[in-house]
Amino acid sequence: MPSLLPLLKVLPRLVAPEQYQDIDDKWRLLPFLQLHEDIDHKDDVDLFWVKLMTADEGDQGQSFKKLSKFILDVLSLPYSNADFERTFSQINLIKTKSRNKLVTSTINGILLSKQRVKGNCVSFVPSKQEYSRMTKTLMYPKKKPKKNTTTKETSSAQIFNLYEGE
Repeated sequence: MPSLLPLLKVLPRLVAPEQYQDIDDKWRLLPFLQLHEDIDHKDDVDLFWVKLMTADEGDQGQSFKKLSKFILDVLSLPYSNADFERTFSQINLIKTKSRNKLVTSTINGILLSKQRVKGNCVSFVPSKQEYSRMTKTLMYPKKKPKKNTTTKETSSAQIFNLYEGE
């Protein structure tokens, strides 16, 4: 079984150097152990490593938590930064000089909406779940009226009511 040490050295931020040998030993030992019956090597790779990480130490006294965490960390690394560059480009298109005060949640909502629509609004077909969320109470919640601090202040609604009466 080949060693994990070259990979560990290429990714020094994932694991402390003191743990290199322990992780490499567990990696080399893994093919020779009889694993718990719910851990199947035919599972999806991430599912296999999660099951191995959460397995108790009853499997011949071996714990693979450090090895599993390292492998899952490696699997979570992006293989290119094209997706990130594309997202930053979309953010730059959204956040223009006139819209520079948008908060993160608004930008996130615009990005998610843009991703969901994929194309133009004419060809967009909402799902049944989206239709069920389009209710008056969810889309237009009633706002509580602000309480006036002084009694002399009048609301705009009161002013309009005065003019309607004339």
